[in-house]
Amino acid sequence: MPETSPTYLAADAHFKGEIVSSGVVRIAGELEGRIAAQAEVLVETGGVCKATIEAATVTVEGAVEGEIRGRSRVTLAETARVHADITAGAISIAEGATFVGNLRIGRDATAPHTAPH
Repeated sequence: MPETSPTYLAADAHFKGEIVSSGVVRIAGELEGRIAAQAEVLVETGGVCKATIEAATVTVEGAVEGEIRGRSRVTLAETARVHADITAGAISIAEGATFVGNLRIGRDATAPHTAPH
């Protein structure tokens, strides 16, 4: 499979809608809606997302309000401001990061849901 260029939302851009990518998505501007990436989502310092974010790995350096689902890992940098529910295989929260929400961590948290018997 050929390598794809990252999808990038510049700092001066505002987007409302859905981004779906087989690769990496980088957000430096403002996004409202949904991001679904096979690889990675990076919300850069200064980036603002009011969104549902789904990816293998999610790194937040900016602000997120909504929901974050990292199949493998979610990382909140010291500059992160997150008001969201997070589901992840693993998490890293740097000292100085702000996190308000619910947290579900581990293999069982990211497994597909099945009805109880």
